[in-house]
Amino acid sequence: MRLRGLISTEKTSLFSKIVTFVLLLYPIFKSYGWKYNISYIVAMALAFFFVVYKINKGTFKLKTAEIPWLLSVYFFYSMFVNVITETNIVSALPIGLIMSFMMAYLFFENIKFDYFVKTYRLIAIVCIVFFWLQEFSFQTIGYRPSGVIPFLPLQAPGASVSDVTFNQMYLSERSCSFFSEPAHFVQFLLPLLCVELFSSYKNLARAFILVITLLYARSGNAMVGLGAIALVYVFQLFMSNYTLSKKFIILLVIIAAGYGGMKYVQSDVGTKLMDRQEEIDLNATSGGSGFLRVVRGYLVYGDFNIIEKIIGVRGQERIEEHTKKFAAAFSYGQSDYYNGIQHVLIHTGLIGMFIFLSMLLRLWKRNNLCGKSAILCFFSLCFISAIMLSEVMWTFLILASLCQEQNKYRVQRQIRLTKG
Repeated sequence: MRLRGLISTEKTSLFSKIVTFVLLLYPIFKSYGWKYNISYIVAMALAFFFVVYKINKGTFKLKTAEIPWLLSVYFFYSMFVNVITETNIVSALPIGLIMSFMMAYLFFENIKFDYFVKTYRLIAIVCIVFFWLQEFSFQTIGYRPSGVIPFLPLQAPGASVSDVTFNQMYLSERSCSFFSEPAHFVQFLLPLLCVELFSSYKNLARAFILVITLLYARSGNAMVGLGAIALVYVFQLFMSNYTLSKKFIILLVIIAAGYGGMKYVQSDVGTKLMDRQEEIDLNATSGGSGFLRVVRGYLVYGDFNIIEKIIGVRGQERIEEHTKKFAAAFSYGQSDYYNGIQHVLIHTGLIGMFIFLSMLLRLWKRNNLCGKSAILCFFSLCFISAIMLSEVMWTFLILASLCQEQNKYRVQRQIRLTKG
């Protein structure tokens, strides 16, 4: 099989560029499709193609320098739990996990930092410009241009393109660019903010635009993500070799930023965000989204027996048995919705949580500020969003992994120069 022409050994091959676009466009096109969304179909086709190519070439390895080895351990442990806890013989075969691992293998092996940043910025610029066009149009004439692609089928059951388009144009209070909801738009932009603030490609003007856009998106994900990134940024400033006077100025800027945050909360945009947070009722009897996203998963995990708590449960029927014991168990038709932390605890138990945290800690060590901010932002979002084994997780972790590799190369180069 002759695939060498497409997957070259150049620094950024054509195949690598295609894979980069697929990852970055994934959150937009995952709203469209049939039984499986378009993003998943394309990514899996590329992953299968890539694995076949690597096997054909004799270079396929489960342990590679690009993929964090503890991520591979987490995948294989999840597969083991799936086999021993799934009661359905067909479902016991961890096909979904195998496909997810192939997808992770595809992304980690092919994405290069320089082209990743260049493409990320290009797509983000288009999305941000359209977002502000939506806001300007809605505020001036009460009409918001829809980001729905009319010739693609929506994957949501019972949803029509015309109904969703009408809702985005006239009824929705918030713009979301080409994404299905503001939270997905925010999750797409947050890793790029880490790049613009801390990487070798940093650009404070672009970072400022990103922050304003994230704040105006009025999403809880934005507030959590910005808070995590701000912690890293403040830490960097105070750990730098600045004089006492410069640190005093920085302190004044932080105070000014805090005052600006208070004013933001008091503004129309901030008030709407606060109103949304008040609607998120954590009470189990209310059936609210707050209970679904933040609380329910811990109650389900707490209902596990001691063995289940240690090793986890992937059998869907057994999980649903525990879930049905709680009010609002199937709110919003999402009986299997769990945030990232809950997903790890429920499906892989304390053992999986240990592997997961060890992976993040290993990525954190010997990483630069860009990588560390990406890790902290991702970990923070895990407490409120279902982003485990999603394209959001891959974007954050790939960025952190690429930054760690860059930092390793920089340190090695400094050592060589010192010895020379």
